[in-house]
Amino acid sequence: MKNILVYGLAGWEPEKEARVVLNAIRNLGYRSIFLCDKPNEVMKLADYAEVNPLWSYDLLKKIATQQKIDLAILIVDFASSLVGRLNRELDLPGPTDHQYALVSDKLQWSKIAIQNGLSMPKELLITKIDDFENWDSTNTIIVKPTKSTGNVSNEYFGYKYYDSLQDFKKELVLKNDLDRFFHINTHGTIFGKYIVQERLDYKLWGNLGLTIVGKELTVNEMHDRFFHAFPYQTHQYASLGPITLTGSQNRHAEKVCDILVNKVGFKNTGLNIDIIETIDKKLFTVDINVRFGSTWSTFLPLRKINYFEQAINGFLGLSCDLPKTKGFYLRHKIDFQPGVIESVTWPKNLNPFVQLQGMEFCLPGTVVAQTTGRHTWPLEALITADSEAHCWQLYNEVKDNIKVSYQKIKN
Repeated sequence: MKNILVYGLAGWEPEKEARVVLNAIRNLGYRSIFLCDKPNEVMKLADYAEVNPLWSYDLLKKIATQQKIDLAILIVDFASSLVGRLNRELDLPGPTDHQYALVSDKLQWSKIAIQNGLSMPKELLITKIDDFENWDSTNTIIVKPTKSTGNVSNEYFGYKYYDSLQDFKKELVLKNDLDRFFHINTHGTIFGKYIVQERLDYKLWGNLGLTIVGKELTVNEMHDRFFHAFPYQTHQYASLGPITLTGSQNRHAEKVCDILVNKVGFKNTGLNIDIIETIDKKLFTVDINVRFGSTWSTFLPLRKINYFEQAINGFLGLSCDLPKTKGFYLRHKIDFQPGVIESVTWPKNLNPFVQLQGMEFCLPGTVVAQTTGRHTWPLEALITADSEAHCWQLYNEVKDNIKVSYQKIKN
């Protein structure tokens, strides 16, 4: 039997991800060991669970050794140094602490990216008062922690925008926090240090999920953080390896992944990269989140494959069936006539690359309003296929096989 360790965090999104992966481990017939920072309900799903409130590596290694683990899965970025060190010292399949450190720290990733020909926003680490003068831009800035942590910084200036660097300085002076800020940026915290970064004027900010099995990239989805105008919307359904982006986005993403695998040495893990495309069509990867993220659970129904189950087997060197397709991504409404729904008949044997969102709202008695404005319909189709034309073919097939009847209007 395989023993799989999951390192999570209570009270934040990784708790949801831990729930998904612990269930996947159970479904595979493996044994789960769960560590986190404080007690939470997810611990009940594990075969063995323990709290590690002080983020102690000694405790982690003791448990991992006693439980004879075969694989460690990272759900929370904070634990990357712990899990990476464990991978290195116990010769486990995932990345080492040294590899994690090169990409989970924003300053380190910036150096690697620039050395390998990628562009990065202008950045500044402030440790003394004179550093405020070493900034020749009047653009809007963002202040954010250097470690890949998600938006959970406990500082009021963490992940906060300012109109200028001087505005940020004024706030620190007003709150008498200059010395404390310099101390944080000299010694660091669990969130790392805090950098000032030029805010990019972007038209696309996408979160691209990657899975590396061995050293091979395999499929996952891209979440576009912009809500595009309806009713017509197509954009790339993004993955690397067998699924490609197009044009400059594809070249940029492939370059990032080549750096991760061949320069940094990443293997057997899942992670997310934030790709930003600016108004002038420049591309940046500003953050690399080294944890498994929401991408993996959000789209499980889309392909009717338990992604975690397949990925875990792949990480263990066992046979796995991660979904592979070449594709575009289409998100498009399915119109219902105005009226009161009497019954709905859904297509039989729905294509696994077609997901219908909003089915739970299409119930007898539901009132469908007259379509006004941008999005008053109850149903959307999310479709992947090898071309835009194939997307529309699948869309028309599913749309034509949804049969809706309406209550008759009484005189």
